[in-house]
Amino acid sequence: MPLSDMAGYKLKDEQDMYIAFPIIFFVVASVIFIPITFGAGGFAPGIVVSSATVFIWIFASSFLYLKKYKPERAKILSNNEIDFAKSCQLREILKKFSTLRSVSLPVVEGVIPGEWRPFRVEHALSNSLRAEVSREHIRGIATPNLFDSSSVVFLKKADAVLRVIVPSSRATQEMLKQTIGVCCKGVWRDSHVGNLIYNFSVEDDVLLYNISHPQLIDSIDASCEMPLEARPTVKVIGEKIQDGVVIATALEVNGRQEIFLPSGFFQKLLAEVAPVLGIAQQPSQKHVATLT
Repeated sequence: MPLSDMAGYKLKDEQDMYIAFPIIFFVVASVIFIPITFGAGGFAPGIVVSSATVFIWIFASSFLYLKKYKPERAKILSNNEIDFAKSCQLREILKKFSTLRSVSLPVVEGVIPGEWRPFRVEHALSNSLRAEVSREHIRGIATPNLFDSSSVVFLKKADAVLRVIVPSSRATQEMLKQTIGVCCKGVWRDSHVGNLIYNFSVEDDVLLYNISHPQLIDSIDASCEMPLEARPTVKVIGEKIQDGVVIATALEVNGRQEIFLPSGFFQKLLAEVAPVLGIAQQPSQKHVATLT
């Protein structure tokens, strides 16, 4: 069975301690007692003391091995075996999710009650940092990313107004990081499980495929120029973060639903990984709320 880097480090530390103590004892005993014995009693007593020192060194080594090093080594190997078994289970789970389209699973949030119609749409471009690094300083400038933006859709029904935040693709990536972060709590980076989780990544074309839906947002925006009665009815699925403000995980317009934040995907990922790692599962709604 392969050793994880963590198990290898621990075994080496224990082995170094097991070897170092008897050697230090042997050197100290040799330096102090053998010259004294040779000087005081001659060659024969010196040989006796040397032999006794070697015998004590062998005894001390065997004692440490039986009483400390051997049990610790067995414990490390046992933990490595458990760690490896968990990693084999996780590998199959993560392999499935790495090729599963995130929008193939329904979102887990409820529908915001009411028939809403749009009256304004705003866009917020995300920024990328471009920097030049020299010995003296760093020059950086934030530039808008035209391919990644969040949208705010303003809806109304009667006298009520609802502000709907539609997250960008980058928010989806952030939610994946948060989900992986929950799985990583209490897991050593260099263990079998740790390496598997930290190196897990969902293929971009799988996770982000059809996740921004610009045509749907643009059609809602364009409809705002029409009379209110002629505008499409929008059904909002998401999490209410305060009165009149909702983070949308999906929107349904004229019976057509599109997912913007695949909370069902993340909840299922965490639900299958959590029992293997022995961690408490958190509701996906809490993850959505953290994006604000």
